[in-house]
Amino acid sequence: MVTRGTRQPPGAPRRGRGRGGSVLPVAPGELDLLFDALPDPIAVLDLDHCVVRVNRAMAARLGRTPAELVGRRCFEVVHGLDHPPEGCPQLALLEDGEAHTAEVVEPRLGGVFTVTTFPRADLIGRVVGSVHVAHDVTAQRRAEDELRASEQRLFMALESARIGVFDWDVASGKVLYVSWATQGVDESPRYQVTDASSWSGLVCPEDLDAAQAETERALAGQTDVFTTVVQRRAEADRSGRLYHVRSRGRVVARDAGGRATRVVGTFEDITEEIRRERLERVRTEARSRLAGLTRREREVAELVADGLTSPEMAARLGLSVRTVEMHRARLRRRIGAATTADVVGLVLRGRGAG
Repeated sequence: MVTRGTRQPPGAPRRGRGRGGSVLPVAPGELDLLFDALPDPIAVLDLDHCVVRVNRAMAARLGRTPAELVGRRCFEVVHGLDHPPEGCPQLALLEDGEAHTAEVVEPRLGGVFTVTTFPRADLIGRVVGSVHVAHDVTAQRRAEDELRASEQRLFMALESARIGVFDWDVASGKVLYVSWATQGVDESPRYQVTDASSWSGLVCPEDLDAAQAETERALAGQTDVFTTVVQRRAEADRSGRLYHVRSRGRVVARDAGGRATRVVGTFEDITEEIRRERLERVRTEARSRLAGLTRREREVAELVADGLTSPEMAARLGLSVRTVEMHRARLRRRIGAATTADVVGLVLRGRGAG
């Protein structure tokens, strides 16, 4: 299968020449030895795609002897077809007389090959056939496929974790972002190149100085790694909403003076994480205050939060209304609550509901 092709530039060399354009002298039989010694498969064809000659490498790839291939059509012995394949560089050469290159995936040859077809001319310059030189790029393509697969696995992992990546060319001030941030932080496009200076315009002013100071420490060589947490706007979010973003960077290149020239790292939207941490602190503080109450006072506080009146609580607990009122007044003093609403709020926060 021919996958893609390119036309060689006009004037590509077709005969070996020395300095000044003189033809290099060749000893008898030397070209034959060189032809068969070349590791790349080579075939010489006529205008009808018939094999005039092949080197040993080509014959070995096809599991034949050179003599068995002479006179056979190239598309038959190489591709197993009764016609030239789509994108055949020989067809392109026959149209314009120029050299062409195509990438060919052919199981009969055992891999992926870059095939270049050069015109073969007679003594008066007429094209009488072509020379096909195939270079095995199977290992290179496999390595490229493995690299793409590795990158895809990395990107899938980053996307699952909702972590973005940045690559900062400090000298040019350009930053490449690859982003899947959760709350819309730089979420589109996936790949984005922007100026590092634009970042400061998105950061909340109260966080900017500390973040810049931490980054400067790394740029100046005091450390190779840094972490910043800032509130910032998302470029794609026109609402003006602020998000908490944590960035972790590492200097990977410095100039002769020790100044950072390249920084790579990750960034992630931690808005929800910050919210949960704050909620947990509020819950812990509320529970700590409520822990100072007696068992009966805690029961009364829970019923207050549930909206029961003093008579209803008295009936529920088997107490007098006066005793319930006494517990209510005492628990307010102990937790520092000025009103019933304060009691309700504290209990709800302790439950994790507010």
